[in-house]
Amino acid sequence: MADYDEEFLRLREDLQEYLETRKKMLALDFIDKSAKLMSEMIASLTIWIFGGVVAFFLVVTVTLWLGYLWNNYLLGVASMTGFLLLLFLILWANRKKWLGKNLHDRLITILVESTLDEDQEP
Repeated sequence: MADYDEEFLRLREDLQEYLETRKKMLALDFIDKSAKLMSEMIASLTIWIFGGVVAFFLVVTVTLWLGYLWNNYLLGVASMTGFLLLLFLILWANRKKWLGKNLHDRLITILVESTLDEDQEP
């Protein structure tokens, strides 16, 4: 009977150790996925900021060029404003189809890739 009690206590300790290890592993897995997600977001944000600065200077250049070409800077500013407003309306109308789906798919891909990588490790 004493052997069964000792075996049960050892089994109980092993189970507690396993559960504690599993808890730590899940926490590390969460940290890993969060780090991958944050690095992806920072890289995307950097690209968007750089693209925004380039687009800003391009818009200013085209606006000044149109104003010079038409000898009326106000007309250049107005035409560029109209173009940007039209572009904004097109992007706003298609934001869910063009942006939302891609962002959603990219986030899922990041989370699933890290899970698949863990399953393939020996």
